[in-house]
Amino acid sequence: MKNSIVFIALVVGIIFFLVSRGADESERKSIKLTETTCQKEVHFSDKLHDWTAIKVAKELLYDEKYTIESSIIKSTHVKSRIANYIQTESADKVLKRIISEFKKENPKSYDNKLKIQYHIIENSRVGSTEVGQLEFRFLLDDALVYEARSHYIGKTGEDIPRRIKCIIKSFFAQ
Repeated sequence: MKNSIVFIALVVGIIFFLVSRGADESERKSIKLTETTCQKEVHFSDKLHDWTAIKVAKELLYDEKYTIESSIIKSTHVKSRIANYIQTESADKVLKRIISEFKKENPKSYDNKLKIQYHIIENSRVGSTEVGQLEFRFLLDDALVYEARSHYIGKTGEDIPRRIKCIIKSFFAQ
């Protein structure tokens, strides 16, 4: 009798876990599928370094508990023009606006702070179709959680906001 109650409780627990995990997994997959379009437009790569920390990192972004460290790396082999069309301050504003689109009510509260480091790199290769690339790193307590790279192709950086949004969506899809 006691064994059957334990067995039934175990089966109910497993079923509950699978159902709740399945809903979470299907939502993550649906978000990931919608992002493949923007990721296929240009060279895009990403890597998740810590499965457990990504949930905390997402909640910190939802709660807007993050810092930004940004830089622009100018071309060294061809005449640099990047300063004519973008500055770190304007790129930071774009990033904050995009992150605020993902804000949700009552996120879980954590004492940690997420650090977003990114570089806008101007291409140094002559004749390349890519004007440059974006490199993003998300760090939780100085440990790398997620990183992504995306090329941008607009001659004056006009597609940089779309590429930033693609990276942020990719982050949330993890």
